[in-house]
Amino acid sequence: MQMELSDRRRRDLVERAERNAEAFRLLAEHPFFNATGREACQVTADLYEARAANMARRGVG
Repeated sequence: MQMELSDRRRRDLVERAERNAEAFRLLAEHPFFNATGREACQVTADLYEARAANMARRGVG
C-alpha cells in the first residue's frame, strides 16, 4: 500500500535529499577523511542526488 503525500511533503523530501547530497559533497572535501572516507562520502552524495532526481521525475517533488 502506497501512501499519498501532500505536495509540500513531497517537495520537502526532494529538498532534503538535495541538501544531504550537498552536505556529503562538502564532507568529502574535508581533510579529516582519508581516501576511503572521501570516496564513501562521494558515493553517499551520489545516492542522495539520484534519490532526489528519481523523486522529482516521479512527481514526488
